[in-house]
Amino acid sequence: KKVLDFLVVFNDNSSMNYPGGKGGVFQKLINLMPPHDVYIETHLGGGAVIRNKRLPGVILG
Repeated sequence: KKVLDFLVVFNDNSSMNYPGGKGGVFQKLINLMPPHDVYIETHLGGGAVIRNKRLPGVILG
């Protein structure tokens, strides 16, 4: 498995809240995702989804 970008994991989600952010709905979004080997985050913002989901083989973001 190859990771093309590294992630910094934050435990403090309060500093990432802003209008239009996914911080309040990230778990619902993750639950809707089918199994996948590659994850492409096109709207990273505060990274609520990517910081809280199980990592696939390849991440682009």
